[in-house]
Amino acid sequence: MAVCIDTRDGPGRDRLAGVYKFAMQQNWQLSLIRQDDDLHLRLLHGTRFDGAITFDRRAALYQMLHTQGTVCIEASATPLPLARGAVFVDDDHISRLAHDHLAAAGFEHFAYCGVREAPVSDLRGERFAAHARRSQSEAAVFRDNYGDGQADLGGLTAWVKRLPKPVGILAFDDRMAMRVMAACHQGKIAIPTEVGVLGLGNDELLCELTEPALSSVALPTHEVGRRAAEMLAEVLDGHSPRHSRVALPPLDMVVRASTDRIRSTDEVVNRAIEYLRAHAHTPIGTTQVAQTLAIARRTLERRFQNDTGKTLHAFLTEYRLHRAKRTLRQFDTPLEEIARASGYSAVSAFIRMFEQATGLHPRDYRRAHAKR
Repeated sequence: MAVCIDTRDGPGRDRLAGVYKFAMQQNWQLSLIRQDDDLHLRLLHGTRFDGAITFDRRAALYQMLHTQGTVCIEASATPLPLARGAVFVDDDHISRLAHDHLAAAGFEHFAYCGVREAPVSDLRGERFAAHARRSQSEAAVFRDNYGDGQADLGGLTAWVKRLPKPVGILAFDDRMAMRVMAACHQGKIAIPTEVGVLGLGNDELLCELTEPALSSVALPTHEVGRRAAEMLAEVLDGHSPRHSRVALPPLDMVVRASTDRIRSTDEVVNRAIEYLRAHAHTPIGTTQVAQTLAIARRTLERRFQNDTGKTLHAFLTEYRLHRAKRTLRQFDTPLEEIARASGYSAVSAFIRMFEQATGLHPRDYRRAHAKR
């Protein structure tokens, strides 16, 4: 079986891991094809595969596989007449989630940065622009010649400079988001004050090592790989897939500093935010914050709500939730410890808060994001 997936980032490796897990159960022999340029296609000429799982490859590779009689299942949303089925992340759901997050963070304008000559990137950009139009906005679109790295940033930097501010930019993936951030640094454009940058894929290592840390949409790429392999097995067994196109929703919005735009002109509100973040691990409430700042509780609540659009309680709960999610994704810390670190003396209260916010028990969230 051929697996034609780019594995240079976390989501690509997760797709491969999903395929691999199912393949081992089926005793399949896998051949990983990372590149599809003319030289590699010539090297593959004459090699026959029973089936192939592909992700956004060049048309020449699909044609070669089709000519050999290989059954293909696609792992992107790009419509492919040569594929027998497709399993992919739901770009419409992703775009809606991304737009709503950027709007809630206070960005008044929207933009999308994609990759030139990449149909899956174009499709994602179209979906994002459509959601911007529904909110009476227009999304500027830039198609870059490079998908990652810092080569030839001039055109991208000039585009970002021209955008009206404050603007929230959705990038095609985390690597492209890092390129957008490099363009902002080159152009001396402040992140997230002037520009918010949002990636896709939530490659934890890349996202945490950027400056500032990159917000990203976590995707069910492991499940995409597994379900694509299941569909391929079904077709090879002589059955037609019950659903030939399967769209999976994103897992979560992982908020980091690149879109965390809350910075008030009201110094009392700024001091309240700093206090809440510094003491989120303790069982504090609005009364303690007001006493610390030497201000009437109702006055603080009113000024905080007017400036941030959130109550102090809602802000604190959201901040605690983001910290808890990060711990659940990255570590095996017991729930009791996570609850205490989130300011909850009772784990049941922490679980209740988590379920109300996400619809998932913390263990189910951890399982969905488990490193495989």
